[in-house]
Amino acid sequence: MGTWDDGLLDNDTALDGLGELEDVILADVRALGERPPTRETTAELAAAIGVYLQLSREAPGAADENRAVLVAALAGHAAEVAKLTPEAREVLGAVTRGEAVAAEAAELPREAVRHLAAGVDEPPFHAPIPSLTATPTGSAYVQSVANRCADMIDEDLEDEDTAADLAREGMGIAALGVLLVLPRYKLSPKRTKAWRAAVKGGLRALVEAEDDELDFHRGYYANVLGVIDAIEKRLAD
Repeated sequence: MGTWDDGLLDNDTALDGLGELEDVILADVRALGERPPTRETTAELAAAIGVYLQLSREAPGAADENRAVLVAALAGHAAEVAKLTPEAREVLGAVTRGEAVAAEAAELPREAVRHLAAGVDEPPFHAPIPSLTATPTGSAYVQSVANRCADMIDEDLEDEDTAADLAREGMGIAALGVLLVLPRYKLSPKRTKAWRAAVKGGLRALVEAEDDELDFHRGYYANVLGVIDAIEKRLAD
């Protein structure tokens, strides 16, 4: 396990948690690909691929080690994919051909990027791909991913030991970064308020224990709180 700075994603534990979420989304792609192709299942498949591509930390679609899963799922839905919008077909066609998908970096304030990862100019996520996620079925899928993210965060912060050692034990805390960039979703303000209280409580425990790396933890927890603040501002817009 390693930690190289105090940004939310600047440690192996958070990246492992992010990888687990990506695996869940990839499992959705695989399962949807095996279902009978209908307008609804194909729209949900497109949305799952859209979210997967958005979270890719490399050029999305090109030389992705999991591209074969995406291509196989799309092959089973070819007839319905052909009925999607031209923009959606263009993106999914690039995936099938192994070409990089045209995707900009997620648009975030510079301060929010710094909260996610120190010393970088762009966030480690891509912008949403509306052609894949903006349908009613796609929006419902995005909401399901947001719900999973919130559950991951709850699991970390409801455990007092984990809350007091987020940089080393908080696998689910990486999901805060995903909530910062996902297409629009709903989340109760009470939930983010509870997260803030738990994070502050974890830091208090570190202070009381006179942790040897307290200065680092102060920076890390400040960045976690900064991401929560940014999520709340986004939800309020």
